[in-house]
Amino acid sequence: MRDVRAALAFCAALLLALPGYAEPVQLKFGYPGPLTAWPYTKGFGPWAQEVERDAPGLVEIKVYPGGAIATFRNAYDRTINGVADMTFGTFGDTPGQFPRTEVSNLPFEADNGTAASIALWKLYQGGVIAPEYGSVKPLVIFTFPSSIVHATKEIKTAADMQGLKFAVSGRIAAEAVTRLGGAPVTMSQTELYPALQRGMVQASNTSWPGAMAWKLEEVTKYHLEVPFGLAPGFILMNKDSFARLPEPARGAIDRHSGAALSLRMGKAADETNVEGKAKFIAMGGHVVAALDPAETARWKQALAPITGEWIKTVPDGTAVLAAFRAELVNARRAQ
Repeated sequence: MRDVRAALAFCAALLLALPGYAEPVQLKFGYPGPLTAWPYTKGFGPWAQEVERDAPGLVEIKVYPGGAIATFRNAYDRTINGVADMTFGTFGDTPGQFPRTEVSNLPFEADNGTAASIALWKLYQGGVIAPEYGSVKPLVIFTFPSSIVHATKEIKTAADMQGLKFAVSGRIAAEAVTRLGGAPVTMSQTELYPALQRGMVQASNTSWPGAMAWKLEEVTKYHLEVPFGLAPGFILMNKDSFARLPEPARGAIDRHSGAALSLRMGKAADETNVEGKAKFIAMGGHVVAALDPAETARWKQALAPITGEWIKTVPDGTAVLAAFRAELVNARRAQ
């Protein structure tokens, strides 16, 4: 009987050692947002399923939403430190770390998330912004949809911005608000609702789907479409976490990330922006407007120095902006 038990134990150990019987490597994914928002439902949620199917039994991507293991402000650090194996976040919440990548955030440069997302990945792939990613493995670089000013008071001209307390999440946005006469207040997306509700700020700058995700329809009535720029976002992976994976799992992640995921995220951004605007209009009680041509020219002139200063202060600023503009043209032609 003892020999039989020993033989059975040996067979069990042998089976567990064979491919397909070992437990898959679990990757902790820190996602600060809600699972109902478009980045998950249309973006990395389907992506994670595709990776797991491509490496069956080898890897499991477990998403921790709502800031459970990473917030927008600490996502990059949590990735570096290995608290999360991968994180979703915004470059505006990592001040000073990715100045070249912030090129998409410059006012009046890009208004199409698909083209801008493709362009940013091309800049990384071509080495133009790659020096900023030495400590992490980028899985996707993309842009959020066109930003909209969501406010508790009507804004039609730059004069209406005078003294307005305006929520921002990055240096470029803060400078834009300042040049238009407003008072920028730095905060993350998760802080917008209570800040607007309590009157700490009177306006914020985020996309239509972003406003829906954070329920800004409950605390704002006026919405102004302005080409402030497209805020870039990321999914970054800890390099050691990637290196520890079995080769087939690494291959699956690489096959489904990069250019393919940037395109997916960019398209989803544009689609949900159109859907989000339609939902706001359908609610009733919301005023949706755009700057008239003359006022657009005035805003563009007021914000032009931001681009000039960015070129001077960002390493290789002139070359990065030129490359971004060229890739935008290429991406728009391909659409």
